[in-house]
Amino acid sequence: MTYETEAGFPPVQGYALRVLFRRGRRFDDYVLFQPNSESRDGVEDPPGGEHRILSHSPIRTHPGFGPVLVVDRVLENLFDDAARWVEFATTDLIAGARTDDPSRDPMSEEDFWQLISLLDGEIEHEGIAKLIESLSALPPLRLEAFRDSLWIKLHELDHPGNTIRFGGTNDGMLSADASLYYRCEIVARGRRAFVSAVESPKPGTGLDGSTGERLLSVVDSSSRHKLVDADVNIETGTNRAHWPEASNADSFWMNRPSLSPFSPRIKDVAYARRDEIALRLNFTSFVGYARGDDGHVRELMGSVMAETFANARSEVTEFLRSRLDPGEILDEHLIVWQSGLVAVSDGASMTGLSRRRSLSIDDYIDRYYIGSESGLHDR
Repeated sequence: MTYETEAGFPPVQGYALRVLFRRGRRFDDYVLFQPNSESRDGVEDPPGGEHRILSHSPIRTHPGFGPVLVVDRVLENLFDDAARWVEFATTDLIAGARTDDPSRDPMSEEDFWQLISLLDGEIEHEGIAKLIESLSALPPLRLEAFRDSLWIKLHELDHPGNTIRFGGTNDGMLSADASLYYRCEIVARGRRAFVSAVESPKPGTGLDGSTGERLLSVVDSSSRHKLVDADVNIETGTNRAHWPEASNADSFWMNRPSLSPFSPRIKDVAYARRDEIALRLNFTSFVGYARGDDGHVRELMGSVMAETFANARSEVTEFLRSRLDPGEILDEHLIVWQSGLVAVSDGASMTGLSRRRSLSIDDYIDRYYIGSESGLHDR
């Protein structure tokens, strides 16, 4: 995806200062924004602790839309099993509002598709009745997990190719509702049909889109309680990975890429100037890992102003995938969190990680920052 910059505003220049803070057994590995090479705002020993500056790199980034990458580095050592190292490095993070995604976990793929198989490939009365009966036996959290999985899959299918157009021609006027119902029918056909439509979208024909609406109501029909709203938008044209040029005056922020944390709009909000788009966005940070077929691990860290965790995760995933080198894949351990910041300011953390370990600061650096193979073993 290509993100546009905001006209009239030059690229943002500054420095990304990566600092490791240790206070007791807690380690905070933060990347702080500095306006110039001499600045050390926010850098001091925490009470009873110590700090170490890990890197100091110039950054030059855009002030427009989309995520910003502030750390992109290959760890010094090669590993026999890069996937094992990434899993090792991400399992001991401190959980909570700062470093975790508070959204509910979706249902497992196996359980979800087993329930969908009750439809026998069609959205008809008998299959819907069977599905509602099975869903009614689930506790509320499991029912929400099914709904979240269904919504996620409908969002993944939201592509200009998976649409219904009036007149049955590719250049006909798009029907947003019929296209959504068509995507429901694709899910009802099962996992193989879903994967095929994600990889090779095809427009609906004939009666496609005429029965799918029924699938949207099965969760409400199965629950005796009001469920928490899903954190995913399933309306046609809201998957930013596939509809980057979508626009809607009533919901502009849902149909365009998220804003860069360096956008002038964000600074306007920070200084109490009203902006209908920026007011709905949250400062969101991310850490991802690319694994190379030669065993290397590439660390990718940055931030974005996004409306929800679901939107941020989807957009950041596409953003990072577009920056992979040949032979690399994006590891599934993508970390997204919101720090509560309103905007980037001097000495503020643009991204980072927190852990609780009983290591010395040198051992911690060896294990997690350098990523040396010797650091994988307890000392």
